[in-house]
Amino acid sequence: MYPIFPVSADAPEAAEPLGTKDKFWYDGQQFLFKKARPDTGEDWAEKACAELARRLGLPHAEYDLAEWQANKGGVRGVRSRNFCPPGAALILGNELLAETDPDYATDTVSKFRVPAHTVDRVLTTLRGKAPKLPIGWIPPPFVETPVDVFVGYLLLDAVAGNTDRHHENWGVIRLPDGSVHLAPTFDHASSLGRTLLDAERAQRLQT
Repeated sequence: MYPIFPVSADAPEAAEPLGTKDKFWYDGQQFLFKKARPDTGEDWAEKACAELARRLGLPHAEYDLAEWQANKGGVRGVRSRNFCPPGAALILGNELLAETDPDYATDTVSKFRVPAHTVDRVLTTLRGKAPKLPIGWIPPPFVETPVDVFVGYLLLDAVAGNTDRHHENWGVIRLPDGSVHLAPTFDHASSLGRTLLDAERAQRLQT
């Protein structure tokens, strides 16, 4: 249904340290290739969530199914187009929360199971930072603020069963002119039961 884009063996230009999955930038850092871990559906889950976000009208990172032609054979994954314009910086949620609340110490907390990472705290931070709407995105009439958009991200998580909206999986984009925009939603690989085997998936649907 969707094409699988080949990524050449010599494509990697720079490793991407953020996150838990192996990934690298290529093609002048226009694209990020993220490997799917064996025996998971992380690649198709990422693609399916991007298509769902598109149909819902949410600003989202673009994902395509891809295969890296590595030395040991093809490696499944996805490629994502860089959504930061040249010279811009992605500021992640943990940094924003620490700027708002000094007690939110980013160097002492894990990105997972953080009691201080609450919806109320995130929305308060977004209200205080007051970023603009995502770059190039035209909102529907009923969406007026970045908080409205972020609530849409949370609804997407609920629909897709995304279990990975930690404090490094949302953020803002700071442009060279100093303006700040909410980042599109990204990193949805932990969705749609992507680690379940078919037998368990069928059992859950029938019980």
